[in-house]
Amino acid sequence: MWIDVNERLPKIESLGSSKVVWCLDSLDRVGFGMYMDGSQQLQGAGWFTAGSVGEQNKTITHWMPIPRKEKDKTNDTTPKTEKSNTP
Repeated sequence: MWIDVNERLPKIESLGSSKVVWCLDSLDRVGFGMYMDGSQQLQGAGWFTAGSVGEQNKTITHWMPIPRKEKDKTNDTTPKTEKSNTP
């Protein structure tokens, strides 16, 4: 669900920036970016985006967290360790 930037901004994690989130700009272009609060960056607070979202001085209007991938237990390829019977 899209979150209006006027209602809430992404949580700042470390070094003054959020995790990567989906962004929507005023032309309804979707991309991804991070919100920076200006505490650790020289350019000040604002959005750092990739792709065409936010280009041409278009404002980021909404954002949403990127969903985490669920682990598929049926295709788990993690190597299994076996106990050795040798001393």
